[in-house]
Amino acid sequence: MEPLAVYGTLKKGFRLHHLLMDSPFEGNATLKGFNMYSVGSYPAITRGEGSVEAEVYMVDPHLFRQLDAVEGAYEREKHPTTDGREVWIYVMDRHFDAYHLVKDGVWRQR
Repeated sequence: MEPLAVYGTLKKGFRLHHLLMDSPFEGNATLKGFNMYSVGSYPAITRGEGSVEAEVYMVDPHLFRQLDAVEGAYEREKHPTTDGREVWIYVMDRHFDAYHLVKDGVWRQR
């Protein structure tokens, strides 16, 4: 099992969470060094000066194939949380200056 930090539509109560239903919840985490943007009905994070709040799940490595397809425009990479855990995250490698910055790093839109 591998730790995956999710911050948007894969979170509990959001539209894609069903993909993680069999993945054990490991708690919440903060990711520093990222800015979150609202890109319509989903968020995107890019490298920046902010922080992002996430949920961490232990994911079967075989599930990453399906998640990578769903998160197609994102790059999956390892990143430490503020409490020292190394987690997988999905990051956008482009700028979103035309979109709304989510200043507190918490995705609430459902």
